[in-house]
Amino acid sequence: MKWNLFSCVAMVAIVISTPLIATPALAADCASLTKFAGADATVTAATAETGSFESPKDGLGNTTKVTLPFCRVEGIAKSEAASRIAFELWLPAADRWNSRMLASGDLGQSGAPNYPALNDALTRGFAALGDNLGHQSNAFTSDWAVGHPERVKDFGYRGSHYSAQAAKAIIAAYYGSGPKHSYFTGCSHGGGSALAEAQRYPEDYDGIIAGAFGTNWTGVQAAYIYEAQAALNDKASNLPAAKLALLGKAVVAACDAADGSTDGIIDNPRQCHFDPAVLQCKAGDGPDCLTTPQIEAVKKLYAGPKDSSGKQIFAGLEPGSEFMWGFLVAGPGTFLGGDFFKYMVYDGRDFDWHKFSLDTDVAAAEKKLSADIDNRNGDLSKFAARGGKVLMYNGWADGLIQPGNAIEYYDSVVKAANGDAGKFARLYLAPGMGHCSSGPGPNAFGGTRYLNAGQPNPPTLDPEHDLISAIVAWVEEGRAPSAIIATKFKDDDAAKGVAMQRPLCPYPEEARYDGTGDTNVAANFSCRGP
Repeated sequence: MKWNLFSCVAMVAIVISTPLIATPALAADCASLTKFAGADATVTAATAETGSFESPKDGLGNTTKVTLPFCRVEGIAKSEAASRIAFELWLPAADRWNSRMLASGDLGQSGAPNYPALNDALTRGFAALGDNLGHQSNAFTSDWAVGHPERVKDFGYRGSHYSAQAAKAIIAAYYGSGPKHSYFTGCSHGGGSALAEAQRYPEDYDGIIAGAFGTNWTGVQAAYIYEAQAALNDKASNLPAAKLALLGKAVVAACDAADGSTDGIIDNPRQCHFDPAVLQCKAGDGPDCLTTPQIEAVKKLYAGPKDSSGKQIFAGLEPGSEFMWGFLVAGPGTFLGGDFFKYMVYDGRDFDWHKFSLDTDVAAAEKKLSADIDNRNGDLSKFAARGGKVLMYNGWADGLIQPGNAIEYYDSVVKAANGDAGKFARLYLAPGMGHCSSGPGPNAFGGTRYLNAGQPNPPTLDPEHDLISAIVAWVEEGRAPSAIIATKFKDDDAAKGVAMQRPLCPYPEEARYDGTGDTNVAANFSCRGP
């Protein structure tokens, strides 16, 4: 499988591991759900799939093959002149249903369910929910927003809420009782949707997992253009793939051993004080050095975008993330940022990203869109008061949504909770992991790549290695998670065996090498405070 910008997101469509729970007999057969009425929802189709189903294309243009029988419910959670939130609810057979619902966030800007996530949830016995956030598109376009402010609201926060309401009512009609517990998992924009639920609709879900979350969506889009400008506005500043590889190798060589173990991973990039000037070409240009304009571009990328007053618009890229920079500065255009500003901010009018201003253009985006698509509120008190739990995670080497954004948001949660956030919210930072997955570090801590490696099907509850198992145990059994063991498989293929494992510690703790034993073994590391 070829990796693209969001393939890693699909791989983190996390698989659930839970024991089966006795459930009541069906109150309705699948086909009869077309007569369902309630929760402002309409069921447009209900099909009993027999185990040879291939899904429609997801936001990446891929289809998913499903081998289990299930009732596939298609419907509209909200239908008005300018708002049409389509959803899919996959209902396992009654003897496989674990009495829970698991919803998944979408990929990037897409308006399509995350079908791999639905399949994974179904495999584990969940009623699996996905929706299109009120529009139809792939993961990379925003033209659907032009002239449709209601679609933008659905994309920003309403779509997941309305689909949750509809799904719970349909589940009750089908099984004779609603889900005992409801969960949401998402990464990237899906992680932003997860936290939108906790902030705006705290009654929808009991447990939430938010990865590499796009809570500051206007900020990350501005950062994409800033990064492209830094390396592409002047041809002399271009950073071709070979130069990025050179830079990344130099960074690891300079900072790898700072954590006490030499393993090709930078455990905490903020302790890495690398100066790209050490790669300065002595004369002209060459394959083993950086020119002065290239060094200046690298410094800008590490620093991140700031407006003229010095205010940080979004976090800078961390040392160790250079292997992802090709997505950002390969040129000639921008990643998602240019499309976002052209269509969402400026309604399809001409937009020259070369002339983008961190003052005026960011201000325009904030004024028009922030209330609808940013979910930065750190006050989760209503969610916590209901007993809700939230697990957040980010790769330290994520170049698409930087870990600094996760730290900033988690710190705001701690502040709003008067320092007592650990009772309901925890953040895990994964050294060497890219966007949602991938990267040179341990990057599997919940998902098919771990749970299908010698595990029973469905696997038993495994809170030590699996974030969703951890959230289920925390919500339903009161077992608060501590370290989560992340795994790096050989060639990122579980079938090839484990290359290394490392504990991920609740931030601000870090995993530190104990000084003896194999650095590929998690037991030789301990969680310690900063």
